[in-house]
Amino acid sequence: MKFFLSILTLVATLTLAADVRSDTTVDDGDIARAISKWTGHPIDSDLMAWSRAIHGECDTNLECYDLASVSSDESNFVSWVLDYSCNDAEWRRLNQKDKVCDRGAAFGPFQIQDPGLKGASPEIHAMRALSILRSAPQMWTVWPHAHARAKAWLARHP
Repeated sequence: MKFFLSILTLVATLTLAADVRSDTTVDDGDIARAISKWTGHPIDSDLMAWSRAIHGECDTNLECYDLASVSSDESNFVSWVLDYSCNDAEWRRLNQKDKVCDRGAAFGPFQIQDPGLKGASPEIHAMRALSILRSAPQMWTVWPHAHARAKAWLARHP
């Protein structure tokens, strides 16, 4: 019986989430184009995976672009952030990048200090980032710039 109730709760939650998402008109391709423009990163399968994850979590166009902008500023989507190389002390020493990834304590393109995110899917990263975005975006030092850029992008690409 508990399992059945859990399934019903999950279905209800997903239904409500789908209703809330009605304010989102951007798609993962729009998000990928913004990230590519801001970082110079080519639109490839890695970038599309992160763009799909962002799109899957955000409820408004501004949230989508805020997440895209924060992750662009925090990581520039460089490979050594996405593959967690920068979280390894030896890698940072060998590459003379001691301070990157907050000295190895921050994970993924959103650079969130949560070791549980190491190796987590883009969707889990985006979900955690959205939680921060909604509760305390100033935790990201890049927030003022990232938010202003997202708003400006949205104004030019409604």
